[in-house]
Amino acid sequence: MLHQFWVLAAAFTLSSSAFADDYESSTTRTLFPTNISGIDPIAKQRDVLYTEPEENTITVGEVYQNVAAVSVASSTKPTRVSATSVQVTSLGTSTVIIDLSKEATSVYEVSPSQESAIVSSVTQPEESTIVSDVSDVSEDATYFSSTSNNVTSQIPVTEKYTETKPTSTSVIFSTSTTADPSVTKGTTLTTIESKSQPLVTQSMVSSEQTVTLETSTLSSDQTFSPTGITTTETTSLSTYTSTVTSTFVSSSYSMVSSFYGNTTMLSYTAIPVNYTTTQKFTSTSVTQVPTAVLTDSSTIVDLFAAVATSEPLSVFARVENPLDLAAGVDNGGLPYETNKFYGNFIVGTQESSVFVYPYVLFKTSLGIAIQHTSASQYSFTDRNSLINPLNIASFVVSSAEFQSDSGDMNFKVSDMYHGSCNVKLVSSEDASNYIETPLVQGMGFVTSVFHGDLTPYLTSAVGISTLTQETSDNLASGILKYRVTLLNGVDWLIYVTVPDSISSDELTLSIENGNIAFSTNDGSSIDGLIVQIAEAPSASDSETYYDSAAGMYFTSMELAGTSDGNTAGYKFVYGTEGKSISGATMLFTLPHHLNSLTETTMAANTGIQLDSTTKGKMTGFLTTSLEFQTQLNANVNWLPWSEQKGDDQLVYTSEQLQLLAKVANEELQVSIKDSIQGLNTYYIGKVLDKYAFILLTLSDIIQDETVTLETLTSMKEAFALLVANQQLYPLDYDTKYGGIISSGDLGSTETQYDFGNTYYNDHHFHYGYIIHAAAVVAHVDKKYAAGDWVEANKDWVSALIRDVCNPSLDDSYFPQFRMFDWFHGHSWAAGLFENGNGKNEESSSEDYHFAYGMKLWGEVTENDSMNRLGSLMLNVLRDSMQDYFLYEDSNTVEPGQTVSNKVSGILFDNIIDYTTYFGLNTEYIHGIQMLPLTAASGLIRSTKFVQQEWEQKLGPIIDSVQSGWTGILRLNQALYDAATSYEFFAQDDFQTSLYLDNGMSRTWALAFAGGLQ
Repeated sequence: MLHQFWVLAAAFTLSSSAFADDYESSTTRTLFPTNISGIDPIAKQRDVLYTEPEENTITVGEVYQNVAAVSVASSTKPTRVSATSVQVTSLGTSTVIIDLSKEATSVYEVSPSQESAIVSSVTQPEESTIVSDVSDVSEDATYFSSTSNNVTSQIPVTEKYTETKPTSTSVIFSTSTTADPSVTKGTTLTTIESKSQPLVTQSMVSSEQTVTLETSTLSSDQTFSPTGITTTETTSLSTYTSTVTSTFVSSSYSMVSSFYGNTTMLSYTAIPVNYTTTQKFTSTSVTQVPTAVLTDSSTIVDLFAAVATSEPLSVFARVENPLDLAAGVDNGGLPYETNKFYGNFIVGTQESSVFVYPYVLFKTSLGIAIQHTSASQYSFTDRNSLINPLNIASFVVSSAEFQSDSGDMNFKVSDMYHGSCNVKLVSSEDASNYIETPLVQGMGFVTSVFHGDLTPYLTSAVGISTLTQETSDNLASGILKYRVTLLNGVDWLIYVTVPDSISSDELTLSIENGNIAFSTNDGSSIDGLIVQIAEAPSASDSETYYDSAAGMYFTSMELAGTSDGNTAGYKFVYGTEGKSISGATMLFTLPHHLNSLTETTMAANTGIQLDSTTKGKMTGFLTTSLEFQTQLNANVNWLPWSEQKGDDQLVYTSEQLQLLAKVANEELQVSIKDSIQGLNTYYIGKVLDKYAFILLTLSDIIQDETVTLETLTSMKEAFALLVANQQLYPLDYDTKYGGIISSGDLGSTETQYDFGNTYYNDHHFHYGYIIHAAAVVAHVDKKYAAGDWVEANKDWVSALIRDVCNPSLDDSYFPQFRMFDWFHGHSWAAGLFENGNGKNEESSSEDYHFAYGMKLWGEVTENDSMNRLGSLMLNVLRDSMQDYFLYEDSNTVEPGQTVSNKVSGILFDNIIDYTTYFGLNTEYIHGIQMLPLTAASGLIRSTKFVQQEWEQKLGPIIDSVQSGWTGILRLNQALYDAATSYEFFAQDDFQTSLYLDNGMSRTWALAFAGGLQ
C-alpha cells in the first residue's frame, strides 16, 4: 500500500540563489520570515491561510509522496492531488521541484523509480530549482511546518487552549554566521575513581555455639504463606475528596478522620486553600495482609508524618563537620540537604553543572548559563557508556551591570529543600540589586526575576542567529514573547513579564554586540521584571501551551500523601509565583512518573517532549501539581518472594530443612560481636545483616526455638556494641549539616576509611543493612522472647532512619529525605562532593534495601506511616529502576546501546557509565545491582529481566567467575530459575570460602532459592 506524507509550510520569501545556498535538510524552514499570519498546522480541520505572493514568492502547499503533481496558483489555495494510478514499487528518493518560470508557480515531486510515469502527467519545466531531496521518509510519519518530528504522542494529550498562532512576527535581528563547532560540541567528563569495595573480605571471629540444630528432628515438610501472609481482605474504595492546602512555608498538617462511603477521609488543613482535587477509586481490590501489620484497612495514615521530632540521643557525640560549604550558601538555620540535585552549587568551585531536568545550569563569571542537549548529541564509549556534552552555554542570564567585572556579582544559594533551591546573583555594591532564579526539578522555564536597578542582559556562547518578537492571544497581559534561533539551528522562546505598573510598550529588546540587550524608553531599569527561557517545542502548534504557561513559575515543591494499607496516593504540590493566562505553568515529568499518575493529572498532559540527559524523554504538563496512585504489594515482607512465585506458598521439603540446619550450624560458629568490632560502618552493616538473615531462617523457616534464642542473644550483644557507640568508627551527630555521620573520615575528605560516610556518601547503603538487621532482631524477639528489645533500641535505630529518610519538615534535626529523590524515584549516593557529571548512584539494590528495611522497622514498631511509606518507596523504586538501571530488551527509555548492557553501571545525571567504582569486571557491574537478595529483589528485578540478563551477560561468564561474586550471581538466578540456583548452593562439595564473601551466608541462599522453587 502506498504511504503518504504531507508538508505544510508557512508562506515565505526567498530568492533562488539564497535557497540553493541555505537549504540543507529535508524539511522546509523559514529563511526570511514575512510579516504574515501563520498557517494553522491542524490543516485537516482548519482553513489554510495564504498571502498574495509577490515576484519570486513561493507558497508551498501540501505535497504527497509519489504524487503526480501539485499546482499552487497565485490566487487560489492548493488542490490536493491523489497519487498517480501507476503502481509504485519503490519509494526511492523523491525530489521536490519548484518551477519559477511561470506566473502560477508549479510544484512537482519526482520519484526516480517512477520518473517517466510521473513526468508524463505534467509538463516538466526547462528551468527548475531543486528545493530539497526528501530522503529517508518514515512511511508513517506526519510532518508539520518546519519540523520532521511526529507530533502524535503515545500519551493522550489534553485539549488544547485556543490555537491562535502569533498574530504578528517582527524580525529584530538576523545573521548568516555559523556556530563554532568547539562551542556546540561542549566538553565531556568521564573519569571514575575506584575506592569502594562491596565484598566483605575480613575474616569472622570463631566461637563455638553451646547449642546446635538437630537435623534428625526436621522430618516433615514445611509450608508457608508468602512472606507470612495469612489473611485476605477485600476492600471497596468509594469516591472521596482530598483537600490539600499548602503554604510552602509550614508542613504541619492536622489529621481529621470522618467516614464517607465506608472509607476514612483525610483532610489536610492549613492556611487558605490553594486547590481542591477529587480522586475517584471505584475498583475493588483484593489484598493479602501481613499478620504483623495492623489489618484495619479503613485506617488512613499520613505517609509523611514525622518519625520523631526529639533531639538525637546523646550517645551520638556532637561534632561540627570540618567540610565547609562554598561562600554564599546559607539555609537560614535549617538542616542542609547534602545529596540533592543542586549539590554542585553549594560545594567546591560552584562552577560544575546542576541538572534540574530538563535543563542544565552552570555558573559563569557573568551569570547563570542554560543548556539543553538532545539525544542526537549522545556519544558512546567502546563499552556503550552514554555521555552527554557539558558546558554549552545556549544562554547566559546576566545583567548589563555585571558585564565589566566578575567581582561585581556575588553568587548566593538559599532555601534548600528536597526538590528546590533559590539562586541569586547579587550586586557586590548594593545587595538590593539581584537576579533571583528559583530551581525546581522539572521546571519548564528557566526563570529569572530582576530586582532593584539591574538591567537584563542575555549572552550566548553558541551565538544568536535571529531575534524575532511575536504576539499571541494566549499570553496574559504584560507578557512579551520572543523567538531566538541560535547558530546551531535550535529555537528558543523568551517570555518577558513586566510589572502591572509598567506598560510592556516601554520595554525594547535589541542585539548589542551579538547579545540581547534590554532597554526602556527612559533608560531606567524595571524592578520585578521576569525573564523566562525555554527551548521551543518541535511542533509549532504546541507553543500555545508555553504561551498559556508564561508569566507563572515554580518556587518550591512539597509532598503530601496518604495510604490505607492497600493503596497509596501522594502528590507533588508546587509553590508558584506570578500569573499566567491558564493559571498553571509548564512542568516536565520523567518516564517512570507516567506509570502511576492519576487521570486527573494526565488530563494536563500537553504531549510536548524534551530529551533528558540520562532518563529518556520528559513529558510536559500544564499544571501546578502532580498526583500519583499506586497499589502496594503486601507479598514483600520477611520471607523470600519473586514475581514468578506470585501468591504460591513457600514449600520446604524435609531434606531442604535438614540441609538448612546443617549449614546454619556451621555458619553460626562465630562471635558476631567480636567479628564486627574492627569493621567500618558499611561492613558492620553487611555482617550484621548476614546473621540477621540466618536468624530469620531459624525463626520463621526452621522454627527451632532453642537455637533461635541463642542466635538472638548473639545479635543483641552485637547491637549493644553499636548502641553504646563502641565500634571502630563511632557515629556522631553533625551539628553543621544535621546528620548521623561516621567519625572515620573527620580528619580528611580524601581518606575514605568509611567510603565518604562522614561527608554523606552512601548513608542509605550503610544504614540500610543495620536497619534491616534491627528489624529482624525485633521481629524474632517479639516472637520468641520478651518483645521489649524494639522499644529499648527504637530511638537509636530511628535516628539512622531520620538521617537518611526523614519524611517531615517538622523534624528540625535532619533534612527531609536526604538521600531519596522523589522526582527521580531513587536515591543519590553522592554527598558533599563536587562532580561535573552531577549526582550518581552505583548500587540500585542497596538503595531499595534501605526502603525494605525501613518498611520492616515500621512493622515491628507498629508505625503504619513508616511501614507504608517504605512500601510506597519500593513501588517508586521499582518503576524508576526498571526504566533507568535495569533494562529489559523492550526498554524504550534508554538508547539501544545502553539497553544492550542490561544494567546502567554507575548512573550519573550526565552519563551512564557501564563500570563500578572498584573495577570493570562484568560480575562487578551486574552484581552490585543485586546484593543483597531479599523479597524486595523480587519486586524490583522482574523475571523477564533476570532471565535476559542471565542469558545475555551472566550465563556466558559464570563458570569463569571464581569469587564471592559467584554466590551473588547464582542467588540472583533464583528469581527466574530457582531450581538451578538451589542446586548450586546445595551441592555436597560447595566451597563457601570461594563462592561467598563474609557478607553473605549459604544458609540464606538455600532458604531463598529453596523457597522460590
